[in-house]
Amino acid sequence: MLTASHNRRDSLQRLHRALEQQDTALDWIHVIVDDASDPPITEADIGAHPGRLAFRRNPRNLGPLITRNIALDIVLSEAVDLVAFVDDDDTVTADFFCYVTDMWKKHENVGWFVSRCRFTGGNLPGSEHWPAADGVYDWYDDMQIRRLFGADVMHVVAARRLVGVRFSTWGRYQREWTFLARLARSGGFYASNRITKVSSYSADGLTLRKRGPAPDLVTCVSYVTKPAIITLRRPFSFAAWRLLARQLIRFPLRLALLALRRLGLT
Repeated sequence: MLTASHNRRDSLQRLHRALEQQDTALDWIHVIVDDASDPPITEADIGAHPGRLAFRRNPRNLGPLITRNIALDIVLSEAVDLVAFVDDDDTVTADFFCYVTDMWKKHENVGWFVSRCRFTGGNLPGSEHWPAADGVYDWYDDMQIRRLFGADVMHVVAARRLVGVRFSTWGRYQREWTFLARLARSGGFYASNRITKVSSYSADGLTLRKRGPAPDLVTCVSYVTKPAIITLRRPFSFAAWRLLARQLIRFPLRLALLALRRLGLT
């Protein structure tokens, strides 16, 4: 279990309790990297049983992408089979370990498992789209171009597929897709309609994102680079080219809006 965190002690404790209270026994470890929370979060705050927690604190705030990469390096040093990515404002359902066990027994050859989330609170992201049938899907074709999957999902990935795959270290916000795009180069994922994660969106913390059409320069560029990479991977997809063209048209408008903001005119 991999969790990068910032200023969310209570929700970290909730997540770790959910792991310790699972219905199915599993050999697991929870790797938490605290991104210089203020006040500091300590290993003792989590209340973990011996052998169930690997905790590290960044000496200064590095942002969610670098912090997740640090956590990944720690996780893979533990010689694990699977890595589950859970943010610090989320928790898992009581049968999460049962789901992981089922996926590993039945679809170990796929090595990347995606399941549904249940959202709480008033600010829910995206849509509830989901394919009618469980099976193997492609991140580029089915998740990005055809948009078969809405909102957030749970990712559990075999360690063998994570070799050399990391999050981009350029920028801080809305860049998680860089990790998934690299992961998708080695094949698809198995999608299950089961709900395994309960997600909420806090008004602070590590995963808080600056939103809007032009929050910062890196995000403006990312709006273009993401469809560009998708188009390079799927050059014969008309839908991919259409998405890229749309973002290229919007790009100068985003830069103009960003400049006006920097000048204090908006």
